[in-house]
Amino acid sequence: MPLTLPEIESVIRDYGPKARAEWNRLARFDAYVAGDHDKPRFEDNEEERRYRRLWESSTINLIGLTVSAYSQRLAVDGYRTDQADQQPASTPWTIWRHSGMDAAQSRLYAATFTHGYAYLYVGASDDDPGAALKVVTARQVYAHFDDPDDDWPAWVLKVKGDVWTIWDDEFEHTVPVDRIGSVVRLRVQSVPHGTGRCPFSRVEDDWGPIRAHGLVAPLIRLNDQVNRLTFVLNLIGEHSSFQLRYLIGAKPGVNPETGQAVEPRVGPNRFLMIENAQGKIGALDPTDPTGLRNYRTDLINDLCSVAQVPQHTITGRLANLSAESLLAAESSFAYRLNSATRSFGVGIDRALRLGAAIAGDPGSAADRAARVWWQPVQAVNLAAAVDAWSKAVQSLEVPAEATWTRIPGVTRQDAEEWHRMREEERETDPVTQLNRLMNRGEVTGEDPAA
Repeated sequence: MPLTLPEIESVIRDYGPKARAEWNRLARFDAYVAGDHDKPRFEDNEEERRYRRLWESSTINLIGLTVSAYSQRLAVDGYRTDQADQQPASTPWTIWRHSGMDAAQSRLYAATFTHGYAYLYVGASDDDPGAALKVVTARQVYAHFDDPDDDWPAWVLKVKGDVWTIWDDEFEHTVPVDRIGSVVRLRVQSVPHGTGRCPFSRVEDDWGPIRAHGLVAPLIRLNDQVNRLTFVLNLIGEHSSFQLRYLIGAKPGVNPETGQAVEPRVGPNRFLMIENAQGKIGALDPTDPTGLRNYRTDLINDLCSVAQVPQHTITGRLANLSAESLLAAESSFAYRLNSATRSFGVGIDRALRLGAAIAGDPGSAADRAARVWWQPVQAVNLAAAVDAWSKAVQSLEVPAEATWTRIPGVTRQDAEEWHRMREEERETDPVTQLNRLMNRGEVTGEDPAA
């Protein structure tokens, strides 16, 4: 049902503050992914400014690495039904390709992992096939669902400058407001969008007790602890990583110009000597950072466990791991990725079906058996995979072409190209041409049906 004028005013008045609060909450997640982490308070003096500079160099963006590790592993490379062996030339897949989603999908996954959810906007397009998709992050719009399990939101709110935009099932409403949020003039401009739904499909990550939390929220405290330990280690490295020498009982010299006492210079390259028999020369041992380093390593391992990423993805340490050991190390990572493909796929399928309806393809719009297909997300030993599928073809009589897309790194487009090349070779093969002529009876002159 389209919103009435009083309902539009109510949405802006009642949900505007909620939208801003949610966007402020999500802004902190974006800051952590970008490496802008929370900092302690420093006084405005020279020593504190030096500590501030040291803190800025102590920030390690483990959260950004984690989000990148997940989003880089996901890629949609097909859209088909379970019964189809080959990629069909379907309207939804054409919409996906013409919308530039081959490249834009990485932004969709990064935003979903960061915030916990994102949206695909589905709208009409003047270009073929008549519909287009656009990635919209959770910081750009605020969606209201009458029921959390609803497929489509009841309405979506967007704020840009002094203009509020609201989408419902039928219209896109534009309302000018002042900076406080109260409506200045209710000259609402309503334009029908013609989709029959509020055109935002939610793509979400794992749901917690209240909302989809994504990857970033559980990792902020752990990353803060790693940053603090790195700061302490940098302090040790700057102030107490070397032997401190001291001198007691030496008679200070006098500056002839000022008459002030001059303290003796003590350094690692200076030989110390005093005349006072009761004086003392000594050195303080440097601070051993081994315990702090081990503790920091444990914290990084804890962060990897919470994020379900293999430790070598974050630390870069990979030594003499066999293919089987590497697969075992990435098993939890692969389970998390597979879970993400299932939850992400629901929102993408929903958007593609609506796009097909907008483009005038009711068959694809009603086809709930069709779904997006993902590139393999788990690291696989190429030689072992090829050997296993070769044995399946030989021993189990699995069609060879059915195993092409199971080879790591081979996309469905590659398999289609291989299939086309095989058909071309068969067409030019002399034996194939002879069999075709014999079946037609053109060699013996006899009727093949006789």
